[in-house]
Formats: sequence, structure tokens, C-alpha cells
Amino acid sequence: MSFFSTQTDKLTSFSASKLNEGWDIRVDSDFVGTVNLPRVVEAEKNSIVSASRLLTADFNQPQTILIRGSLQNVIVKLNDSIIYEKSFEDNIFNTYASIYHFVDIPEASSGSTIEIILVSPYKNMSGTLNEIHYGPPSTIYQHLISQHAYKLNVSLLMILISFIFALINLIFFNKQSQHNAYLGIFGIFISLWLLAESRILQLYINNDFLIGSLAYVSLAASPIAATAFLKTYIFKADKKLFSSLCVIYVINLVFIITSHISGLFAFFETVTITIVLISIGFLLTLYSLIREYSHRKDILSRNYLLLFSFFTVFLLLEVIGFANKNFTGTANYATSGILLMLIIAFISTILTLSNKIKEVYEKEIYEVIANTDQLTKAKSRFAFEKDIEKLFYNSTNHLALIYFDFDDLKFINDHFGHNEGDKTLIDGFNTIHSVFHDYGNCYRIGGDEFACLSEMINLDLFKSLKTELHYKLKEINKNSNYQIRISAGYTEQIHGEDQKPSDLLQRADQHMYIDKNKNKAQVKN
Repeated sequence: MSFFSTQTDKLTSFSASKLNEGWDIRVDSDFVGTVNLPRVVEAEKNSIVSASRLLTADFNQPQTILIRGSLQNVIVKLNDSIIYEKSFEDNIFNTYASIYHFVDIPEASSGSTIEIILVSPYKNMSGTLNEIHYGPPSTIYQHLISQHAYKLNVSLLMILISFIFALINLIFFNKQSQHNAYLGIFGIFISLWLLAESRILQLYINNDFLIGSLAYVSLAASPIAATAFLKTYIFKADKKLFSSLCVIYVINLVFIITSHISGLFAFFETVTITIVLISIGFLLTLYSLIREYSHRKDILSRNYLLLFSFFTVFLLLEVIGFANKNFTGTANYATSGILLMLIIAFISTILTLSNKIKEVYEKEIYEVIANTDQLTKAKSRFAFEKDIEKLFYNSTNHLALIYFDFDDLKFINDHFGHNEGDKTLIDGFNTIHSVFHDYGNCYRIGGDEFACLSEMINLDLFKSLKTELHYKLKEINKNSNYQIRISAGYTEQIHGEDQKPSDLLQRADQHMYIDKNKNKAQVKN
């Protein structure tokens, strides 16, 4: 069996003609009457329902008759000779499907008797006689597309929107918006149902099992995702109720599939259960939304109450149509309602994503500001406290702390101005950073106090780097009206003795002041 159809007749501007008047109807050979189509007659399951009439003068030319079968085997006879037959096999891989039948009528058939025989294993479908059209093959295809392309295009658009909707939430929001991913999955399932109900899927996919099962399986799967969305996002207080409802929907999906595979019930025979369960779920959701809004009076509850009420109207119209056996109009109301609901949800997600990106961008800017000293561009005291806390408690490795303090900065501010004092801090930090940054991170932790954290520097390396720092400062001081001098104190974490980061700070500060006193003594001498 070819999976994809290759019918590519060129469309013309002709209109398909109707062949609906004057059909003689018989059920199991008993004459019912002469009727116009469409019509539903009383018939038991597996009853032989036949409709016959004479062909008009139009059939002097070759024509194609379009017959819509509703879960029925179809036989077409011309003057008692079978010219077309379609029978569904009674197995899980060739389930009964509601499809169109294209029957070619040869030329010079005017005045001939055409008889259409319909047999269905389902009582609700046995007596269904749909409209019949005829015309050239290209006109027939044009008629089908003009009648049903809207539903097909909408369902494909909804699949695309739902897929993007779910993907955006999984990629950009991850676990924070898992509920929206569920909503996107719901949209995919409900879109597949609409695709199956578009009536022209068979023009592109020539597979009876897929055409006959897609609507039932996707319809049963869709409330699972919808209920998962509700319980994770809206009804956290009623989580147990909606978790139980979700389990019921999963059981129903498993039931309809296993029943069909085992031959216990066909898909069509279990669809009523699915519709009843969905209706119960909608009523529970509507009730919970009303109760939620009455308690919280928040915008979220109000918006979802309005959206769900709107969608419920469309769903109830579908249920009423199905209960009245209006199978030809299946999904007409739901198509527009679901599309509008998903578009609103999609736009809402795009707006939320835009705000999320803005928040992330602003957060990153604020973090940069918080972690950076605006004068020297060194890492800030806030960053220092975070890093030393992390390294002190989470590392079993070597941790060294070097504490720096500028000598005579007050003298520079008083005699050369605060701008020169700021320049001293900038030049001094740049010198510290140039010497120590390969071994760790450097921070400004106070007015003229700086520090470096390193897991690589030991005492011998510190002495070497300190000598390099003093040498670079002397080079800067050669062309300066004042001298930049920096004292430095070194310590390292003593595991088992140091109880908190402040123990290192206190010890490094003490060593720094010892170095400062030495520097002052050298200056005096």
C-alpha cells in the first residue's frame, strides 16, 4: 500500500454538480422511500443500505462521482455490474475510516441505473447517506479543496504554532515554564485531531489506518497534556484532583488503543467515553476557575476563566452536534475556537518571553554593576565576599589571601586633589592586577584596600610577585609628582583551625600592617 497519494489532477474553474435528488432507498431489500440526500435512515449495524436512481444526460460524457462514506464499506453498481468496491478489512491495521470515494462513470451512461450499497458495523453510521457530487476529476478535487482547505490549513498552522510554542518554552524557560510546554503539546494533539477531521487528509496520505485512527487517538491524548498544564500552573491547590483526572485520561487512552488492538471495541465505539470524560474535565475546570477567581480576584484567574469559558462554548457546540449525529460538521466550531485560543496563548508567551529576556538582560547588567567597582573596574567587595565564602567552605585545596593597602593616599588627596587620588587608586590597582591576575582574582574591598584570592600562590611565589609589584610601581613613580606605595600582607587557609573567612581576613590584615610599618621605616631612613 502506498503511504503517500500521488493524485495531481490540474484544477479547473468548473463547479461540481450535485446528484442528491430522487434516490430510492432500501434497507435489507425493504423499500424505505424516495428521498433527497443527505439523509439518515433507520438501519441496524451491518444492514445493507442501498440507494439507486437513473443517471441524467450529463452522464453521456465521462464523469467522476464523489461519495462520502461514513465508516462504511461501499459498493457501486452500474446496471447491476460492480464498477467500484471499497471494503475495510477487519483488523487493527486497516480500521474503518470515513473517506471519500472517487467512482469513474464511463461515457454514454445516461439513463443507466446507478446503485450505491453501504454497510457499516456501527449502528450510528449504518443509515448515513451523505451528499453526492459529480464532474470531471479535476473539478471534484477542486470542490473538495474549496470546501475543506480552511480546516486543513488551520490545523497545519496550529501544529506549527503549537510546536514553536512548546519549543520556545522548553528552550528559553526550561522548568520555569513547564506548564506552557504542556499547553503546546496539547495544541499539537488537538491540531492533529483537527487535521484528521479536515476530510481531505486522504488526498495526501493514502493510509486507511492512519486516517481512521488519528482523530480518536489524538482526541483522547489531548486532555492529558491540558490537565497537566492546569495542575502545574493554575490549580496548585487542587493538584490532587487534576492529577487524578490526568491519570483517568491516560487510562482512557490506553483503554481505547488496547480495545481496538484486541478487537474488544473499535475506535468509534469508544469515542463517546472520551467525549464524556473531556466534558467532565471541562466542567470541573470551569468550576475550579470560577472558584479560584472568586477567592483570589487576580488577573491570571480572570484571563483563564474568560478564555476557558469562551472555548467551552465552542466545545459544547461540538458535543451537541455529535449528540445530534451531525457527524458531517465535526470540528467546525472547535477549529476556530482552538485556533483563537492557541494564538492568544502564543502571543502571551511571546510577550512573556520578551519580558523574560529583558529581565535577564537587566539582571546581568545589575550583576555586573554589583560585582564591579566603578572607579577601578576591579571586582567589588560584594564579589569578594561571595568568592571567599565559596572557596573557603567548598574547597579542600590551597587557598591564599593577599591584602593590599595604599600608603599615604591621604597625603596625595590633600596635596594634589582627589582626582589625583582616584588616579592613584586606578594606576595602583592596574599594577596589582597585572602582577597577580594570572594566579587568581583581584578585588577592591574598601577605600584604598584591595585583595587577591588565589589557589596557586604560596609564600615563596608571593614574595617574588611582591618584588615585581614594587618594581613596576617604581617605574610609574619615575614620571610622577608623588610616590605610589602599596603594602601587602599574605596568609593562607589553615584547614582545621580557621573557622570562617574572617579568620583569614584578620590574619592577612595583620601581616599587611607589619609590611606597612616596614615601608614607613624605610621611607624615614
